[in-house]
Amino acid sequence: MTLTGPGGVGKTSLAIQIANDLSNSFKDGIFFASLATVSDATLAISAIAEVLGVREELSGPLFDRLSSMAEKSGVRLRPGKRSLLEMVKQHIGEEYVLLLLDNFEQVIDAASEVADLLASCKNLKVLVTSRARLNVRGEYEAQVPTLPVPDLKRATLATLTKCAAVELFIQRAQLVRSDFTVTADNSRAVAEICVQLDGLPLALELAAARIRVLSAQTLLKRLEAKLKLLTAGPRDLPSRQQTLRNTIAWSYDLLNSMEKRLFSYMGVFAGGCTFEAAEKICSIGQTGGVEIVDILQSLVDKSLIRRVEEEGETRFAMLYTIREFALERLEQSEDIREVEGLHADYFATLASKAGDELRGPQQAVWLKRLERDNDNIRESLRWLLEHGEPSLCLEVAGSLWRYWSVRGYVTEGREWLSRALMRAPEHTSARAKALRGAGALASLQNDHDAARALHQEALTIYQELGDSLGISTALLLLGTIAHDQGDYTSARSLFEQSLTIKLELGDRLGTAMLLNNLGIVAQQQGDYSKAKSLYEQSLAIKRDLGDNLGVAISLYSLARMACHQADYSKAQSLCQKSLAIESNLEDKGGIADCLEGLAEVACRMKQPERAARLFGAAEIVRETYGAPIFSIERGHYESVVTDARGMLGAKEFETTWAEGRGMTLEDAIAYALRRQQH
Repeated sequence: MTLTGPGGVGKTSLAIQIANDLSNSFKDGIFFASLATVSDATLAISAIAEVLGVREELSGPLFDRLSSMAEKSGVRLRPGKRSLLEMVKQHIGEEYVLLLLDNFEQVIDAASEVADLLASCKNLKVLVTSRARLNVRGEYEAQVPTLPVPDLKRATLATLTKCAAVELFIQRAQLVRSDFTVTADNSRAVAEICVQLDGLPLALELAAARIRVLSAQTLLKRLEAKLKLLTAGPRDLPSRQQTLRNTIAWSYDLLNSMEKRLFSYMGVFAGGCTFEAAEKICSIGQTGGVEIVDILQSLVDKSLIRRVEEEGETRFAMLYTIREFALERLEQSEDIREVEGLHADYFATLASKAGDELRGPQQAVWLKRLERDNDNIRESLRWLLEHGEPSLCLEVAGSLWRYWSVRGYVTEGREWLSRALMRAPEHTSARAKALRGAGALASLQNDHDAARALHQEALTIYQELGDSLGISTALLLLGTIAHDQGDYTSARSLFEQSLTIKLELGDRLGTAMLLNNLGIVAQQQGDYSKAKSLYEQSLAIKRDLGDNLGVAISLYSLARMACHQADYSKAQSLCQKSLAIESNLEDKGGIADCLEGLAEVACRMKQPERAARLFGAAEIVRETYGAPIFSIERGHYESVVTDARGMLGAKEFETTWAEGRGMTLEDAIAYALRRQQH
């Protein structure tokens, strides 16, 4: 069902109320996907996948052979490389799910994907809010009406306050003036305001904000004067949308010149911004000696900008329809190129700085910060590509690959990097950095051939530039590919070459990474003593540098070593410490690794029920967040699963496994962190 109507009519509120009323009808969940900041139809399925908790799941080159081997052990592997749409289909399957898609007019070209989902998932229902119908088969359209307005011929003071439009106006007016009430003196004016505004909720809210300084009677006079002037909206828009546009225009025209300038500039932000960003980008031009914070506060007071608190940080955002209006004014301004350029540069700088911070003690903070400004960063990348700044785009995208990796935007990240690389073929350090990031993301998707080619080109550029640090990093990444494909001899050689350079350069973080990698190779070649020593050296450096993600990786490596040496108590402790860090960073791949590591410990401690439950929990994490098991690990994984199944019995094992799959991520982590005795 598609709820249609103009912006501000209350489609979202109605959809949420419908979803709440139907909560008992969808046993597998109701999911809300806001598309308000998504302007690219190709990203619609990504937004849907995100709220469902689905991330890319990709196979390695050995998938077919491993799948056949696994089936002989009674284990079913997931299909190979699939599109995100196919993953969403499989994730929903036959579950009873309601999907609420808000502001779909932004991505109307993605309507066919919604129809495809509905056709493939028989128990799925989709509730859409949009300014236009999707025009797909099976769609039911319901036009959302405006709020009922009073009958001016029959309204009394008693009946007036029970009218929905008047009730909303009063509520919003009292937010800005707590002593406001409807009286015999102003009731007629209030009623006429609601009628003049067609009962449009957003229009009512904007008008009510003026009650702070205007009486209802004065407000009505100002409103009538403006509406008479603003009646010739675009003919291809519904009349009510013209009214909404006129209402926003009326509110805009009440602003002074400084407020108008800032209002239009704020339209450049997608998904809101911090005060720091607003001050940096929107302070161009004269402000008449008035601080930007005061102008911004005035816009907040007049309901044109919203102030929201997110984890202790104040952010400023516009309703989507208001932002559209602001963008129109910005496009008419001679300052548009400067404002957009400042926006692009600001978030390019933010992303570039994050590249270094994601390797240090502030990793968790920066991951969250990038998440909050993800839409602004997308706009920055788009602007840089479209206005002749591909080299800077390369630098930015090359700094973001770790964020894209941890948060599951792997495919999107590869796309940005690919577009930037095509625009800037020159052999520069920025290109090499972007190649390195693109190769790392390709490796995460087990696309080893592409990864090797990207890293090899990066190595060539670094060699041409005489960049020793870059050369050592490229060798490290090439060694990782060799390791992931089981070529331990080549991996060890490449790691050792890289380590020699990093030691000479004093790159401690790179040294720590290589020590851990060499430890993994030593462990897989059976040299446990050497592996343990390398892990411990790596861990000490990472702790000293505050590299929490690296610490978690080293703890996990040591946990696996302890498990192989039958020190299960130590293995459990180390793995739980790693899991605590991974969960704080929200690194879904690392969380899945730790759940499986603890499942193996439980199996070795003769606790097959716990093992099965943890394996099930890990499986759902991998499926929903696109964190596949590396092909090199698949054989060992299957062996442990087989052992646990054998101890518990096939039927009970499958039942307990399903229980693990049914756990929430939070519950699974809490369960895994419980200490078990041998």
